Amino acid sequence: MLVLDSQTGEQIIAHFGNGPFLKEYMSHCRLPKEADDLAKEIHNGDWDRFSELAAEPAPNHAELLKELERRCPGWSEADYERALANGLSKSK
Repeated sequence: MLVLDSQTGEQIIAHFGNGPFLKEYMSHCRLPKEADDLAKEIHNGDWDRFSELAAEPAPNHAELLKELERRCPGWSEADYERALANGLSKSK
């Protein structure tokens, strides 16, 4: 039996190992939160070292997408772009 927090994807209870399926599933549950956190960092100026952010939309910025993939692996590039765009629109 496995119970995960519906908002964070964090494991609450598990009666089986930490196999690859569990890690992948938890990654998928965390993507919206990680994208929201990254969007907040962008708005707070934590990513200002990339001057091209002023000209290039953040959801298409390679470094931001790599960072989101590092935080939450296993998604497609389109999924990362969509999640980051959603996060940015929520954090305005």
